[in-house]
Amino acid sequence: MFGYVEIERPFQIQTLYTYFDVWVDNEYFYAGERHNFWELVVIAQGEVGITAGEDVQILRQGQAVLHEPMEFHRLWYAGGEPARVIGLTFGGVNVPPCGKLFTLSNPQAAVALLEQIDNAFEKDQINIVGMGKDPLRGQILLKELELLLLEAQTRGQPRRSGALSTTAGNYVRMVRLLENHVNANLSVADVARMCNMSTVNAKQTFSRYAGMGIKEYFNRLKIKAAILLLQSGNSVQETADLLGFSSQQYFCTVFRRITGKTPSSCKQPE
Repeated sequence: MFGYVEIERPFQIQTLYTYFDVWVDNEYFYAGERHNFWELVVIAQGEVGITAGEDVQILRQGQAVLHEPMEFHRLWYAGGEPARVIGLTFGGVNVPPCGKLFTLSNPQAAVALLEQIDNAFEKDQINIVGMGKDPLRGQILLKELELLLLEAQTRGQPRRSGALSTTAGNYVRMVRLLENHVNANLSVADVARMCNMSTVNAKQTFSRYAGMGIKEYFNRLKIKAAILLLQSGNSVQETADLLGFSSQQYFCTVFRRITGKTPSSCKQPE
């Protein structure tokens, strides 16, 4: 008899969504977003500021960030020369936990690989819509990208870009406060007071890094938690109460505005 070993299903990129290659300067504005797939962002030249969930960092040439699904993220001009930023969004299984931020071992090769992926697939503006003329070549390039991310995992913890500025640190404190009080009914003034900031300063700081207001971000956290509660069997009223909404009607209004659905549509069928 032959011996054998079972191999767990390896990391695999299964779906491509978008590819972008942009220059970021003092006229660039990106409000930020969240989506249910992964996003790899590589700094090909210059430096940019990034928000990744509660993390705020300056990324420089040769560094990268991997945004996990449903993580709020945005980037902005950090000063100096215009920065070139390349990004690819994808869906996959067993994506390696290589950390949000990491330094590429061979930045030029990584940029060249992403450029080849861009050329190998058919696109409609930034949206990837087809396999291209040489499907096998495209599959090989994706395997190379998988290896790049696996290699980032083996290098351990990513190198941080340095200490946070005071304003970035204040933003991190506010995000953590909101996450830790997702069941509370906090006003913007409450958040500012609990972080020892003026209301005006809190609003300006949060908008700078999150691209949205404190209340909007807090409501999005609540709705994310609400979906899990509803899927676990809680009623709409119970969910509204548990998450500190003033009424079921207001909860339903916020839920529909953010998700485009009603809370009842998220409940598991009996």
